[in-house]
Amino acid sequence: MSNDSWDIIIVGAGIVGVSLAYNLTNSSSKQQRILVLDKGPLFSTGGSSSHAPGGVIHSPLAVQPMYQFVRDSIEIYQSLSTHESKPFNAVGSISIGHTPDREAQFKLELKLHHENGGESGPRILEPSEAKKLLPYLDPSTYRCALYYPNNGPHPHGRLSIAKALDALAEKSRAKGVQFKGNVRVTKFELDGHTITGVKTSTGQTFSGKKVVLCAGAWGHQLLATIGLRLPVANVEHQWLLSEPLPELTKWTPSQISTLEQHGTCQARVTEFPVVFDFDKSYYIHHFGDRLGIGSYDHKALITDPHPEGNAHFPFTDSDFATPYENLKKLIPSLKVDLKKTPVKFNGLMTYSPDGLPYMGPIKNIEGLWVAEAIWVMYAAGATKALAKWIGQGHKEPFMDAFSIDRFEGMS
Repeated sequence: MSNDSWDIIIVGAGIVGVSLAYNLTNSSSKQQRILVLDKGPLFSTGGSSSHAPGGVIHSPLAVQPMYQFVRDSIEIYQSLSTHESKPFNAVGSISIGHTPDREAQFKLELKLHHENGGESGPRILEPSEAKKLLPYLDPSTYRCALYYPNNGPHPHGRLSIAKALDALAEKSRAKGVQFKGNVRVTKFELDGHTITGVKTSTGQTFSGKKVVLCAGAWGHQLLATIGLRLPVANVEHQWLLSEPLPELTKWTPSQISTLEQHGTCQARVTEFPVVFDFDKSYYIHHFGDRLGIGSYDHKALITDPHPEGNAHFPFTDSDFATPYENLKKLIPSLKVDLKKTPVKFNGLMTYSPDGLPYMGPIKNIEGLWVAEAIWVMYAAGATKALAKWIGQGHKEPFMDAFSIDRFEGMS
């Protein structure tokens, strides 16, 4: 077997592709030759994994396999470590509720959480209680909050994706996986209806018995080269760092975790909970005395990345007007200077029509598989299930729900 001939080729070295490589090394008693390719530099490839904030939460209200994927992901992420620190920061989460309906949803979630054997810590907080955990909140502006503390075997938290990728890749390399960056796959090589490998932009061909597409925002473009359609939309979502908040300028050692780079701003990642406001469509992470704010409260911005480009786009200032107004009510001291903020951009997220991922083999093309539209919080757990199917031939019954063919016949 030549150096360019592989048992499995994975296209994409973001959190999905690297997690799959890691899980494949643990899914078969027989060592397989695995190659992971990405068009960008390792492991800042320019895809969605390069900019995603890394919030990891689970809810028993989710579709059951997705709920389990997050819990499995947390177990894997918590097991990782780098020379600097652990990639997963178990900070817990707080979800803000503004309406009676949202409070009723929180109560149902807690009921199901406990019925599923969850730890006893999660609870609904009065606004005054939530303010003790997040001192910048105005308790007069919301009704309640659902709190998941950072305890138990599956805590909510935040994943440093760059560190997780390094740790997963290190473990995978130790078992023989090879990674190649700056190698853009442009074509699938076929022999009739059987995959035989991939061709790159330099004309080099890598032969493989199986090829797994984990290319994120570019996945549907590659499938289109062989006449296949992957029903997805690449949607822009806003992210920025605020100005420093006066309530967050003093820290105790226990509130400071690790130093991270965000654009031109180095910031301490703190142990304050991740914040979600599903009524107003935003979330908040904490970086030193700044807030990292992600907003979905804007018009649909559907964009495809250039084949040689990345998944970052210019921040659209006008789309942040309404979210900023809502955030200022909740956080009176919040200031965002769009001309000065060290980090602001629109990042791509890939959605299927039903919000579920695509995982499994491509019908009528032997050896070609997909793992697409999978978010960070699901990635390690979802690819653990997929790796069992690819490596052992063990298909979980629920995997049919993620078939690429599930929308066939729909207009």
